[in-house]
Amino acid sequence: MVEGERAIRALVAEFRAGWNAHDAARLSAVFAEDADFTNYRGDQAHGRVGVRAFHASVFEGIFRETVLAIDGLRIRPVREGIASVDVWCSMSGASSREGGLRPPYRELVSLLVTRNESGPWQILVFHSQDLPRSAPGPA
Repeated sequence: MVEGERAIRALVAEFRAGWNAHDAARLSAVFAEDADFTNYRGDQAHGRVGVRAFHASVFEGIFRETVLAIDGLRIRPVREGIASVDVWCSMSGASSREGGLRPPYRELVSLLVTRNESGPWQILVFHSQDLPRSAPGPA
């Protein structure tokens, strides 16, 4: 098992739980104080406070009824206390910017997670991209 794999899986599960509760405070708690967040559209937020503000806004808008599922996970250790994590997700219930319902879709989220000696694993860098329906999942 990869160093910290259980804790990293728990981190991803807590991100999902915060998302599905549409709770920006809970979701942002898994991010590092100096995290960088970039979504599939290129929208960005910096720091835990910025991530929280960004998600508070979208949870009141286009993502207020979404359900996020984790379809697969791959963890690659980089070095002690640093891991690269690929998360295959699917989402339903999102509104389009025009006001209609967006069809369910798939995403690949790439994370750089870190852990210092005395603390929990946290998301330092978050990037997501939409996937075509035909894209493969984790190998």
